[in-house]
Amino acid sequence: MLGGKIRYIFYIVFSLNPFLFGKTNFQIYLWSLNVAEVNIETNQMNFENIPSTQIVYKAQTKGIYNYIYKINNIYEVIIDNKNRNILSFKKFINQPNLVDTLYTKRINNKTIYPKLNQHQIKENSLNIFTLIYFLMNQKNENILDGNILIDRDGDEFECKIGRINNSERGLYFILINEIEINNYIEKTDIFSWALFKNNVKRKIWINDYNDLYKCEFESGLMTFTAKKTYIK
Repeated sequence: MLGGKIRYIFYIVFSLNPFLFGKTNFQIYLWSLNVAEVNIETNQMNFENIPSTQIVYKAQTKGIYNYIYKINNIYEVIIDNKNRNILSFKKFINQPNLVDTLYTKRINNKTIYPKLNQHQIKENSLNIFTLIYFLMNQKNENILDGNILIDRDGDEFECKIGRINNSERGLYFILINEIEINNYIEKTDIFSWALFKNNVKRKIWINDYNDLYKCEFESGLMTFTAKKTYIK
């Protein structure tokens, strides 16, 4: 009886939506070396009178790695709470050989990139930041085991997430295939570039409470792992 009550309490605690707390942190490892961290913060807001969620990612290198390859990048995306459409996207990039900004505007109820030949982000598409948000936010219906349209700086990709059939619970793969490559941008940030590289093995782990807690990306001899560490 007592064990059942404890199990129930743990279920309630761990099934709480992590974004009710507003902040999430991921530690980034190259092999076993802790090289960077990503802080994610969300806020509820009205964007052009539309009930929306603002999601801000801040990616920074740590310690000695600031002298090797310093990164201080910020990404902000605003999504419609009703239909998950992207209403606004901005990124501020500060990394070796690239200091740049990219942003969208809303024109005639469409989200476009003014600097990218007025390219429109299609409705019902995600970007990598909203994809991570939904995977972490217990809102991954129609995402797991399905095909998703992903925007990356005006290029379009098809993303498929499927379960890996082995003994490890909650393990999924991510496949990303090109649909339309416009090459509006010669150089993009390292985060967007690395995730969409060809021949990259991408794996994610989702726990019993339907939340993403670990990612792994392997390219050649390099393996990067992101682990959720705390919520406050």
